[in-house]
Amino acid sequence: MKIGKKIISATLSGIVIMAALGVMSIYSMMAIHAHLEMIHDHSLQIEEQANLQIQVGKLLMPVNDYIITANPKYSEDYQKQAQELSELLIQLKSDKYLTNEEKLLIEQFESKLKGIQTSAGKIFAMPIQAGNPEAAKLMEEMDYLHGYPSISLAEKLHELGRQQIDDEAKKSRSVYSSLVTAVIVCILLGLTIAFIAGYLISKNISASVNTLVKTAETVASGDLEMVIDVSGKDEVGILALAFKNMV
Repeated sequence: MKIGKKIISATLSGIVIMAALGVMSIYSMMAIHAHLEMIHDHSLQIEEQANLQIQVGKLLMPVNDYIITANPKYSEDYQKQAQELSELLIQLKSDKYLTNEEKLLIEQFESKLKGIQTSAGKIFAMPIQAGNPEAAKLMEEMDYLHGYPSISLAEKLHELGRQQIDDEAKKSRSVYSSLVTAVIVCILLGLTIAFIAGYLISKNISASVNTLVKTAETVASGDLEMVIDVSGKDEVGILALAFKNMV
């Protein structure tokens, strides 16, 4: 093989390694980007879940205030809070990254919310009377049977969201570590191949050139019977053949 072809072969080997490294890097970057997108979406989801707990508390307050004051305006406040909570639930349910466990918790939350709405409806339907004992009893049942459990379910949703963010962050770090390892391995492999190829090519050229130099020195001293080895087929071999023909 000619010297130029040897160099080209070594260069192509390096190009193949770099191309493989490039493909691996692109794939890893895409994976990291996907994890970051999920982290972003889960962050928004956590905000909604935290707001869900707050909205439940706000939903219960007008009912309690109505029992204490018998002021009809708290019925309007309740309806407003109920509408906001309903819209928030729609947003949560539209999240494409919801797990089956989260979907189940949301269904349970909706069931408890219906219980709150039923009890609140009964309380607001009672004759206006501050401190109505029957309404107070209904309020207590609503709190313990539906209010507190719904807040607990919202907290579980919030906890799941935080756990998902932690999981996606760990996956991103894992992909990044794998990419760094692959880059280091490919660089070391490329340097090793370059060193070996350079060493073999230089050794081959140096050996042939040294032989040709010694032959030239022998011929120059007057020995024209010197046998010249022309076994090489590269440029040095061609030069040795020309030198032999000249002698």
